[in-house]
Amino acid sequence: MKILNSSTLSAFGGMNFVLNYLEENQFGKLFTQKLPALKNQSTYSWSDVIYSLLCIYLCGGDCIEDLYTHLKSHFCNNPFVKTPSPDTVLKRMSELSETSQGCKTRRGKAEHYYSTNHALEQLNMDILKKLKVFDTKELVLDYDNTIIFNEKSDSKMTYKRNPGYQPGVCTINEE
Repeated sequence: MKILNSSTLSAFGGMNFVLNYLEENQFGKLFTQKLPALKNQSTYSWSDVIYSLLCIYLCGGDCIEDLYTHLKSHFCNNPFVKTPSPDTVLKRMSELSETSQGCKTRRGKAEHYYSTNHALEQLNMDILKKLKVFDTKELVLDYDNTIIFNEKSDSKMTYKRNPGYQPGVCTINEE
């Protein structure tokens, strides 16, 4: 058995298979085409931002700050992604946000807020097409809201009588 000792080995090296797949299938180009144009002097591309977000959650992280606290040293020489700071990721994500709209229930007791973003909707559709999700004769679409209980200042009372968020979750052809 031969033991190699190298400072370039990473516990998160398996992430390179995911990033390589994304690059081979030109997802980075899709992000550039469908998301708002970045300034020429921008250090980080949309693929850097989105790939970094993927790295956080696929490597077991749970918050944006994990980019610096846990992952930066492992991805500093990665051939697929330049790791931006957490502030840069949050700034880029906020550039994609749209104003929320509200609507009241029929009885008028609860107000629900939603936001539509046509650029992200189109990007989602193009990703699904690239992944050939629509190439089947039958599609099963499942939409539901889930509750994320929390005590944050912008939380709303849920139907389960505890404060939290209720984001919509949609899956296609999942059982």
